Order: sequence, then C-alpha cells, then structure tokens
Amino acid sequence: MDLRYFTTEMYEKMQVRGALVFPANQEELELVKQRYVEYGRDFEALTTKSFEIIKPLLLKYAPEPIIELIERGELTGIHYPKPEVLTMVKQWRTELDEEWKEACRQYQDGYANYEHKLPVDRKIIHLLHDSKLLEININEDGNIELLLDSSSSMLNDNQLRLHFHGVSEYELSEDMIGNWWLYEELFWNEEEGSCTVNALLSSPLGYLTMNVLKIVAKDVSVQFSYDKR
Repeated sequence: MDLRYFTTEMYEKMQVRGALVFPANQEELELVKQRYVEYGRDFEALTTKSFEIIKPLLLKYAPEPIIELIERGELTGIHYPKPEVLTMVKQWRTELDEEWKEACRQYQDGYANYEHKLPVDRKIIHLLHDSKLLEININEDGNIELLLDSSSSMLNDNQLRLHFHGVSEYELSEDMIGNWWLYEELFWNEEEGSCTVNALLSSPLGYLTMNVLKIVAKDVSVQFSYDKR
C-alpha cells in the first residue's frame, strides 16, 4: 500500500531535490568549510558520507545527463559546481518542484470538494509532519488511539492523541512505533459516511525505510496534552 498523491516515490524525489541545493557561490561554500573547521569537523569526509547515502536515489531518479555528472563526481558538494552544471541541476530541481506542485494541486482539488464533510479536527491532522508515533492502542470497542510526540511538528505541542471512532478498517503494525509522520491524505467515503486517514511514516530502522498507516473511521478527534482550543 502507498499513498495516492504523496507517495514514497514522491518523498524520495524530494530528498533528492534537497540534496541538490548548493551554496549561492564559491565564497559562501568557503564560509561553510570554515565553520566545519571551527567546530572541529571534517567537511570533506562528512559531505562525502552524506552524498554516498543519497547517491542510490540520485541514480534511481536522475536523467542521464545528471547521472553522468554524478559518475564524474561533480555533485558531491565538496567543490563548487561549474556554471553549466548548476544550470543542469537547477533545471532538474525545477522539474521536481513542478511534480510536487502537481501532486499538491491534484490532492487539494479533490479535498476542496469534501473538506466540509470531514471531522472538525482535519486541519490539525494536516499539521502533524515530523511528529513521532509513540503508541498504538486498539480498544475492545474497536476504536483506535494513536499517541504522538508532536513537539517537532508545526503544532509545537508536547504530545497529542488521535482518537478514531467507529473504525471499519485499518492497516497498522507494531513496527510503526517510533516512526516519524511525514505526509498524510484525508478522504471522505460518501457511501459509508466515513473518513480515511492515510499517512506515510519514516521508520528509524533505516534511512528511507517507510511504512504506510491507514485508518477508516466515522470520526477522528484530537486530544492535546493541554487544551489549547
């Protein structure tokens, strides 16, 4: 299972896009290197290590001209890229940006048609990025509670609970505990009068190891560690 719009592939492409952002100029790169020295860190070793981590994804999604640059070692970030290299990279970054914007547009176009039917706490669910899933509780009555550490999210709250009422379907697993909440999609099921919450999660088991959470429920409510509403 994967999300419909904000897929695992889309997340991987956004990681690639982020890895292709370079300092504004050579002078700025030298300042970055100087900061590494001041903190006793090896710029070249750490930059090379970061590049090697993202390299498989670069090779997975990059067009052939970019792959040639990778193989020639021109995108490691150790040296400032040549003007023609920057132009090629900027063009590909723009293409990735447009792909992200198109996914957002498609989701928002559909979402606008049924948003008013979704639970009142729908806007809070869309602010959970970078929250950490701490607990999954499936109660005897079939309701589900998720405890999240939301201190790193846009909510800036210590913890919150998502309460799913009238659950008719779910896909959850124990290995989701400790995962980070990345993207979410909310859908309205007209015939059932229910809401589907899908979320892409990042597992601590390994870089870019993903899980997908799915819960279909009649209602979803949020309980903060303190009442801020």
